[in-house]
Amino acid sequence: MATSSLSAGDVAHSESKVKFDHFTKIICIGDSITQGGTLGRPEYSYRLPLYYLALENDFFIEFIGTRQHGLNQAFNWPTHFDRDHEGYYGKNSAYIRNEIIKNLKIIETPDIAIIHIGTNDKDSVSMQRIVKPTKDIIKALREKNPKVKVLIIQIPGKRKYFYTHLWIWLVAMLNSTYKSPIKTIDLYSNWDANLYTFDGAHPNIDGQNFMAERIFTKLQRI
Repeated sequence: MATSSLSAGDVAHSESKVKFDHFTKIICIGDSITQGGTLGRPEYSYRLPLYYLALENDFFIEFIGTRQHGLNQAFNWPTHFDRDHEGYYGKNSAYIRNEIIKNLKIIETPDIAIIHIGTNDKDSVSMQRIVKPTKDIIKALREKNPKVKVLIIQIPGKRKYFYTHLWIWLVAMLNSTYKSPIKTIDLYSNWDANLYTFDGAHPNIDGQNFMAERIFTKLQRI
């Protein structure tokens, strides 16, 4: 697999969006780490380097969703970047679940869903706070597309979120089917918040690249 790393200068040079007969439609679901867009720092989220990785490896994707902006409306995105997403800055899993169930009624049918929720849930080891909304989102996605493929990102923090990782892994294993597979993405191994985040939580350029590479590896295999 060819790899691509986003640098701060890359945003000034974005390739024109090429038209192909078919794009794989991907819905990115999550909180601030999915949405990005804080003024004063290059918070593009994993979606931008993932978009570049896919394009450079002839994996033609189209992000779908009801939102196009970051946290700040004035945040400057690359002109030709496909900005559609379902990221909700600062929101917990239940809030995101409710928005997704509502918005799936009006958006295009996704081929693949990337889910990254749980960072903003106060009781981070509670099954009900994170796992149940995750299962509800998967159910809603399958009602929209019975053949949807689902990738669940396991949030950084191996010790702090041990039981959450275990439950999410079990959700994937017990609910995955041949028709609609569910895979987890290990984001906690080798994650260094000091190197990969602006503030201990939100990925910087290196963290965004780290996420994108791990996601794209699973994206190619699902």
